[in-house]
Amino acid sequence: MNKILFTFLILSIYFNIIKCDETILIRQINKTINFSDFLGIGGEFSLFSSDSVSQQLTYIKQLPIGWVRIGIPFNQLEATEGVINLNRFDPPMRQLNASGLNTIVYFTGVPSWFNTVGPIPTPNPMNPSTLPSSIEQQTQFAQTLLDLAKNYTFVKYWQVWDRMNNIPSGAESYDPQTYLDLFNEVFTVFKAQSLQNKLSIGSVLNYGDSTSPGSNANFITDLLNDYSTTTTTTTTSNILNSISSSFQPYSTYPEGNNLSDISGETSNYILSNNLVNKLKSATNSQLVFSSEWGWSSDTLLGGELQQANNTIKRLLLDTINGVDKSFLYTISDLDTNSNITNVSDRLFGIVNLQLGKKLVYRVLERLFQVIGTQLVPPTELNGINLIGTEPGMVILFFKKPTTNTFIVVFYKNYLSPSNGGTNDPYRNVSIVTLTSIPNGGIKDSVGYLYTPINVNQSPSTSTTYQIISYNSDGNSIYLPVSNDLSILEFPLQPPKNNSNSSSNDLDSNSLKLSPSILIIAFTLLIIQLFLK
Repeated sequence: MNKILFTFLILSIYFNIIKCDETILIRQINKTINFSDFLGIGGEFSLFSSDSVSQQLTYIKQLPIGWVRIGIPFNQLEATEGVINLNRFDPPMRQLNASGLNTIVYFTGVPSWFNTVGPIPTPNPMNPSTLPSSIEQQTQFAQTLLDLAKNYTFVKYWQVWDRMNNIPSGAESYDPQTYLDLFNEVFTVFKAQSLQNKLSIGSVLNYGDSTSPGSNANFITDLLNDYSTTTTTTTTSNILNSISSSFQPYSTYPEGNNLSDISGETSNYILSNNLVNKLKSATNSQLVFSSEWGWSSDTLLGGELQQANNTIKRLLLDTINGVDKSFLYTISDLDTNSNITNVSDRLFGIVNLQLGKKLVYRVLERLFQVIGTQLVPPTELNGINLIGTEPGMVILFFKKPTTNTFIVVFYKNYLSPSNGGTNDPYRNVSIVTLTSIPNGGIKDSVGYLYTPINVNQSPSTSTTYQIISYNSDGNSIYLPVSNDLSILEFPLQPPKNNSNSSSNDLDSNSLKLSPSILIIAFTLLIIQLFLK
């Protein structure tokens, strides 16, 4: 065999070993993330006392959260035609105004009297959550919404309905054109008062797919198609242009619903990124929100530990998938007053009903202690290399401008017992080598390794994080990758008391824990022997 051909064959095997595929996600942010403008959370404040709302708002402001999203059931706001009842909603709205938090309001719930509005009355009561469908209903809803916008001028965005693709609870049937008609009517009413910039397209459930059994339709795709047809065949103004839009990417795992695809077509990363690009290119949307997501702390679903781990993973994934803002579902757990019958669904809060911090809240506190409240693109890391990556790994790169240090976030995703159980290699610690990294001109540079899920760690105490020394070449570091999210910050000065360093252990064990490194070394040895 020709030496050149043989060398090419061996190198092809080598690159196939270390290349990134749909089971691996390695990315860096490409824009500045200010968490106080990026991160939001939902709140069901109308269900709680003023004192409870006050404490919830305090908890929100103790984290770098700058946005709050709340819902108003239209069937409770205007249960009787023409009678607006603000008793439940006005007190928390005033508290929100006083808090200074940016506020988004969405709507659900058609009142029963809507059955008598329009030329053909519906003989049976409509589903209480379905959106207004006739022009009379839409006009009446638009006027009510305008009155609220004039009353609560501090609200940044009014989302026109919610979960329109969730059949039958969000809409009576799958009908993007009817929703477009509703939005058009609201837009016309708001534009007459120069308030159209306060409107936002209603948030769709998950990634826009219809929940109708057997349907493959996607609400966002069909809405944009209907919008395109309308605007090209009539003189209708481009009502969706420059309007914010959003979706609710609930999934089984932070990376999506399929652990064999964490960076491919069915992953949260790609689905979210594609939706962002589609909405921004088709409608000139200035902002696209990941407006509702989260996990329950139900013990049957992994409890508070699983909730906390999933939450910080998804939050950091959202910083790289293109969304402009990311909203956790809700600040507090809910009780039976919420009309949510499933107990698990009432446990999505980051504080409990007694207003105590759940593990997820304390882990978020810990996360921001480590990474800070602003992250920027780490352009200096464009030339780095990774050796030893394995399926299921997620590795994200950031720069922390306040300390001029680099942040590497890494973990391996979960496998359910049916996909391999506790002995699956996804759950074992593996070593990845990060090479060609800068040392910042610091002699004996080190990295500090944090595990946010360990909330007893404190960045101000040298004995509570792991010291990771640079390898002997001076430009590489070993990353111990497990399924708990870890954070490496580098380059930093070594602490005066370096007794907590475990770099010697890593140096002696890393090759044994990284089969890919052994394969690479063996491959290169073969090449050298053959070419002699």
